[in-house]
Amino acid sequence: MDLELKYYNQKGVWDAYSKNTNEIARAREVVSCIPDDVKTVLDIGCGNGKYLVFLKSLGFKTDGIDSSPTAVEMTKEALNDDSNVLLTDMYEYDFPKEQYDLVISIAAIHHGLKAQVRRTIKQIYTALLSGGIFFCYFA
Repeated sequence: MDLELKYYNQKGVWDAYSKNTNEIARAREVVSCIPDDVKTVLDIGCGNGKYLVFLKSLGFKTDGIDSSPTAVEMTKEALNDDSNVLLTDMYEYDFPKEQYDLVISIAAIHHGLKAQVRRTIKQIYTALLSGGIFFCYFA
């Protein structure tokens, strides 16, 4: 297990991350720009699921992926529903075709090498429905 994954596999890291109120304020700002007919979302690097929980409260069908077993477990517990939350490497994930209105990546996708990020972005666009939105935030 590499050093970065060891770090993100600690529950305390995700608990501290949840307390950052600026992140939820940013999420509210993003959601205010999303058309009302957008209803399905995939969070790439979903962490502890706080964005998915927020989007679910607004009526979104939520799915997420993360490479940290701890984060995936916390997200599943937080959502407590039929959301599809997978333990996978975003750079190797085979994205479903034309399934999401919205794909988000908050402070996650930029951790890869340039070729990995480029491939993943191409995959993201295949996962979007016609007219879908990709929102990426580089922290």
